[in-house]
Amino acid sequence: MTDRNSTHSTLRERIVEPGLEMASFFWFGGSPGEPLPPIAEYHAPLRATHNRLGERPPRQNHRLIPAAKFRAMDSLDDVLEALFGALPDAEPV
Repeated sequence: MTDRNSTHSTLRERIVEPGLEMASFFWFGGSPGEPLPPIAEYHAPLRATHNRLGERPPRQNHRLIPAAKFRAMDSLDDVLEALFGALPDAEPV
């Protein structure tokens, strides 16, 4: 993760390794049931290519969100708890 991440406003991608182990997941959100934090205040990154006028316009629906605003998740259980709250104790199968 870099100092800032260009993030689409509707989706944050997670990374899963070939063996389906979760390599990393960075959470940008509130508590279960709470809305996402506002992102309109963050700057939009510029498009990689120039338009016909030679300008690089801002990328629509993207924001440069500081890495410090994300929280690293170590496991899928951490992600589920961030989404739904405390998980019930599971009995071993």
